[in-house]
Amino acid sequence: MKSSMGVSQSRLNYMAVASDLGKALGWSSGFAVAYFPVSAVAMGLVGYGVQWLSIAADVIDLPYSLVLVILI
Repeated sequence: MKSSMGVSQSRLNYMAVASDLGKALGWSSGFAVAYFPVSAVAMGLVGYGVQWLSIAADVIDLPYSLVLVILI
């Protein structure tokens, strides 16, 4: 993956951590839909969209610290 996509080891580590956190916290999406307003769930969707665009799709190239600030 590193050679075919030109991804560094540190970026792979960040992607692995993001994947593990997503798996560990995946139950919260069902809880959020059941108990929070739609606007709060939509904000979470936007946050995950920013993560996906910056990590997986390479559409936007933001530093990870800025992505963290945006999502908090």
